Amino acid sequence: MFYAEETYNLATEKDRKLSMRVGELMWQARLVSKEKMGKRINTIFECHSICRAVILEIPDGSLRCVDGDLVGIEIGDDLAVRFHVCSHSWLVTENGAIIDPYPPGIMAMGPLLIVKGGTYACQAMNRYRPNPDVTGMVSNRLVWRRARILRGLFRDGAYKIPS
Repeated sequence: MFYAEETYNLATEKDRKLSMRVGELMWQARLVSKEKMGKRINTIFECHSICRAVILEIPDGSLRCVDGDLVGIEIGDDLAVRFHVCSHSWLVTENGAIIDPYPPGIMAMGPLLIVKGGTYACQAMNRYRPNPDVTGMVSNRLVWRRARILRGLFRDGAYKIPS
C-alpha cells in the first residue's frame, strides 16, 4: 500500500499492519467470490456487514466496528456549503485510527487508513461521526448473516494470499 508521508509517520506499525490485513481479506473475498460465483453475485455486502465480517475474522480486540454517520460536503456554484450525511460503518483501531474497508463513493486499491491528528485530520477523521441510532437500524439478522457469509469467503481465500 501507499501512504502519504505524514499519515505513515502518524500511524502506528500495528495500524498499518491491520490496514494491510483488512485489504488482504477484501482481496481474498473478491477472488473467491469470482471463482465460486462467476459474475453471479447472490449476496450484497455493504459496509455494515463487511465491518462485522472483519471483526469476526480478527476477533483479538485490535479492531472494533463503529456505526454512525459519514459527513459529505458539497460546495455549490454559488459557493454555498451543504453537508450531507449517510449511515456508514467503519473500523477503529486501539490507537484510534479509522480503517474504512468500504468507503462510499470511492474506488480505492485497499481500505482507507485515517490517522488521528496531523494536517489532514479535518479532511478525513472529522467526517466520521459515531451514532448509536445507526447501530440500532443496521445491526440486524440480515447484516450478521451477510457478515458470516463474507467471513466464509475470507476463510476460503486464505490460501491465496499469505497473511
